[in-house]
Amino acid sequence: MPDVYDWDWSALRGQGFAMRLAVEGFPCAHYRCPNDRARKDWALDQKHLARWLHDLPKPVAILAAHDARARQILETCHGNGLNVPGEVALLGVDNDEMICENTTPTLSSVQPDFEAGGYEAARLLEELMRGNTRRDRNICYGVKQVVLRESSRFAHAVDRRYLRGLEFIRLNAGTAITVTDVARHMGVSRRLSEMLFRRHVGHSILDEIQDVRLSRLKTFLCETTLPIGTITWQCGYQSENHVKRVFKQKTGLTMSQYRKRRSPSTSGT
Repeated sequence: MPDVYDWDWSALRGQGFAMRLAVEGFPCAHYRCPNDRARKDWALDQKHLARWLHDLPKPVAILAAHDARARQILETCHGNGLNVPGEVALLGVDNDEMICENTTPTLSSVQPDFEAGGYEAARLLEELMRGNTRRDRNICYGVKQVVLRESSRFAHAVDRRYLRGLEFIRLNAGTAITVTDVARHMGVSRRLSEMLFRRHVGHSILDEIQDVRLSRLKTFLCETTLPIGTITWQCGYQSENHVKRVFKQKTGLTMSQYRKRRSPSTSGT
């Protein structure tokens, strides 16, 4: 999935991805923004993207040129009934935590080796200052790691009963749902429901509920000015003091500190 303008760097990422898939024996389809009008109008581009996603064989894995594009794919999947990662596994590039940690599900992403790129740029700048470099060149500095999050964590066939439970949690995590509620919606016993979750994601149903609530809590903190007490209630937490402790344990920050660091309204001050 290239950048909307399919710049050279975006095309190169797509070519590299397709070449590696070919080596592994897998086909690769490329999305193309249909025209200049769609490139400038996300609503129009999204309609074409939705049709493209619908026509892909499922399950499918998608590499987006960058994290912002991956978020657009995720939004389009949600709006058209496609489960991520059950039907569409999704991977972005850049590991922009402001994006990746504030979507549902959270986005897996390739983290480029920016540090190596910085050193290489400094080396070339020194050459230029000494008069040793007379031509432009592109710098390729590789990948540091793939940061795995919820959008790509399946490596095997997905049980539909598990997907029903996952979707139920996504839709109802803001209420006082229980593990029993999830199992009932899956149509299986509580024991089997727990087995299915552990098989697919390696943790319990309660862990999943808490993860979704925490992700939603982060989104509210970053994108709204609602009081913290109101946010905790809307995210399904029964005790504000308890969630404050949990949040500090998970992030190393208080909710106020997290909001101040992550909020777009304060990031430029």
